[in-house]
Amino acid sequence: MTATLFGLGGAAVGIAQVWLLARSAGGRSHAQSFLVRLLLVAGVLVFAAAAGHVVSGALGWLMGFGVAVAVMVRRLG
Repeated sequence: MTATLFGLGGAAVGIAQVWLLARSAGGRSHAQSFLVRLLLVAGVLVFAAAAGHVVSGALGWLMGFGVAVAVMVRRLG
């Protein structure tokens, strides 16, 4: 149960990271955009590691990031 929550949290952070990267590539980012992306990913991975579910958090992030990149490529391409 807990591993699923960390996987879903990682997926949400992966999707948010792609959205922030797309804003940055479009020139609509703010000065601390890099720091926000870094804190999002580091936060979910450190929290998952502290709870002993770093693999599920990392795989969730990877899946969310990959799916969001595929959606962005399809929309922009």
